[in-house]
Amino acid sequence: MKAHTIKALTMVVGVAAASGLVAQTFTVSGTVSNAVAVTETTPLALGTIAVTGFDTTNASMTAGSLTIAAFDGAVTTSNGTAASDAAGAYASGAISKFTALGGQLAGALTIAGGAANGTVNIDISTPAYVNLTSGIPSTPTIILSALSTFPASTITLDGSGGGVVATGMTFTTEDSTNLYSDGVYTGSYDINFAY
Repeated sequence: MKAHTIKALTMVVGVAAASGLVAQTFTVSGTVSNAVAVTETTPLALGTIAVTGFDTTNASMTAGSLTIAAFDGAVTTSNGTAASDAAGAYASGAISKFTALGGQLAGALTIAGGAANGTVNIDISTPAYVNLTSGIPSTPTIILSALSTFPASTITLDGSGGGVVATGMTFTTEDSTNLYSDGVYTGSYDINFAY
């Protein structure tokens, strides 16, 4: 008799549990935010320069360059090879070069809105350059030839999801039969940031 009583009790409990089931639907949501906000807080600046171009009509001439380092903003110049004769736009002995007269600055890009202590990739592998032009017809451009950043390829953001990336650039003279004119030269460059 005890065996039958236990079976009956089990059946009653099972029926009670089955009749008390309630199904409910709950919403799950999320926001995808793959982008970070990047603001140029200090523009990369070539500043004021004196520049002598080069003309390969004179086969010995090569381009001069000026580099602004991303790491510390240091400015270095490299002169081209002198003209061996008076062929082309420049006299014999002319040297393609930049002379920095002041105002050269590494750029600073401020990142905000990232994940706290997150890592953001900095991609300059295929930068889109727009060389510096003056808008004066037939005037050579100043060529953007080597973008650099500090840090170089990734940045670890701070606890509020922010950080600063410094930018630098190498500028070179253009091969041209024309001389550089005085004036303001402007151009642009792209950097890709991604998680």
